[in-house]
Amino acid sequence: MKRKAYLLAMLAVTAAAPAFAGYTHITIDPPGTTSTTALGIDGGNIMGCYNYPGGVGSYDFLYNGSSYATIAAPTNEDVMVGPTAISGENMVGTYIHEDSSVWTCEYNIGTASYTMLPNIPGMSLLVLSATGISGNNIVGHCQDTSNNGYCFLYNGSSYTMLSDPLATGTTYAQGIDGGNIVGYYIDAAGTHMAFFTTAAAILH
Repeated sequence: MKRKAYLLAMLAVTAAAPAFAGYTHITIDPPGTTSTTALGIDGGNIMGCYNYPGGVGSYDFLYNGSSYATIAAPTNEDVMVGPTAISGENMVGTYIHEDSSVWTCEYNIGTASYTMLPNIPGMSLLVLSATGISGNNIVGHCQDTSNNGYCFLYNGSSYTMLSDPLATGTTYAQGIDGGNIVGYYIDAAGTHMAFFTTAAAILH
């Protein structure tokens, strides 16, 4: 009985305590929207996407702690899929071009300007998608017209293709911080295996 009473008392205390006592907790809710998804944060900047009533289209946003800014697609013919990563004042995001190809752009918050990631020399691509950014370095994956998958590191001027030494399938870089990269690869059994590496250790 004492143990049961103790457990009931603990449950009562837990239920009465605020869910975020001692922490800052806010709901990110751009005015007039019906749903929001936060996808990344760096410093005081939070990026994500939202929907308006009726569910017509998804829009990307940047929240700086006090106000929201909507981030439009690079051109009227493009459709933004969503931002994927943020570092300082730079974000990377994926968009679908009018020919249905998938590409990545870098967006600078301070200048509100886009820089398109260039094509990888010698490759005919259907997909070029960034998944992480740190300073000038961007990681992601791409797919050629023969449906072969590749992983890349882009330093702002040139590409280096990445491959985990144990991979028999595609290597996927999912994030980067400084010289450290995380992601996963597909082994001979078809299993996804996570990895952490310094850039120098994985560059091929």
